[in-house]
Amino acid sequence: MVVEAQLCGTPVITTDWGGFTETVDEGVSGYRCRSLADFLAAWEKVGRLDRTVIRKRALERWSAPVAKALYTAWFDAWRRSGARGGTPSPARSSRGRAHRHERADCIDGTPDPRSVAGQS
Repeated sequence: MVVEAQLCGTPVITTDWGGFTETVDEGVSGYRCRSLADFLAAWEKVGRLDRTVIRKRALERWSAPVAKALYTAWFDAWRRSGARGGTPSPARSSRGRAHRHERADCIDGTPDPRSVAGQS
């Protein structure tokens, strides 16, 4: 929701870890906080951020055309690499329908972290 808020020109106040470190420009599109004092200070300052700048930067980074170009470039590079035969497709059951695997792998061959959670 942080990216979506910024696409609307809305400043954000969030924690200072995870994906927020890559999506929130400190003091430009919002504030990343580590303590209650940080959150209170951010609340006092957030109204001064320029909503036009927030929206412009978000559109430059995450608009649909930008995302499309990034995904297209990634998939083109992946296809050229010959990884996994060139075209991802779901596994098929004997009846021809797609089905879920007990353990899925990511397209680069590494285990999907959701499928190996709790395994050693």
